[in-house]
Amino acid sequence: MAFNAYIVFEDPIIKGESDPADYNELKGKCPVQMDSYEFATTMAVPALRSDSGSGTSGRGKFEPFKFAKKVDTASPILAYHAAAGTVFKLVTISLYFDTQDSGSSTRSPVRVLEIKMNQVVISETAVKGASGDDLPSEDITINFGNIEFKYQSVNPENGQAGSKKSQFTWSALKNTGTKA
Repeated sequence: MAFNAYIVFEDPIIKGESDPADYNELKGKCPVQMDSYEFATTMAVPALRSDSGSGTSGRGKFEPFKFAKKVDTASPILAYHAAAGTVFKLVTISLYFDTQDSGSSTRSPVRVLEIKMNQVVISETAVKGASGDDLPSEDITINFGNIEFKYQSVNPENGQAGSKKSQFTWSALKNTGTKA
């Protein structure tokens, strides 16, 4: 199974060059295809802890969401919005496992991760390339105020959506959230 990752910027809209017809949730949205991504949460743990069991201090921290992609028509627009400090109302990241039934040409993509963020700002765009590369690539960094993170399992026997699901929401601004 291979995975494909896409990001959709809404309000204002940034159109990428992808048109993944097999992915129902992305039809007509012209998402930006990501080659790789990175996302982390951290909690400070003091070196000296008390015997009372307190193991953390402060509040959870969400590192910026970072992704890499090939340069495309979205590249200048992403750089513009980084320079302008535009606040996006909604950004959605979708990660699909592409499965194919054995002996069949039918693709059955399953969205295993959906990450929705709001109050998003593009904090950095960096274009890079080297002689001999097919296309230059770029690294994009985004910061956000709130996040909703959903996971859907994949059945290893048939590649279809599995029965296990989990999710959490978090407001980095209020330092509160929910899990399910």
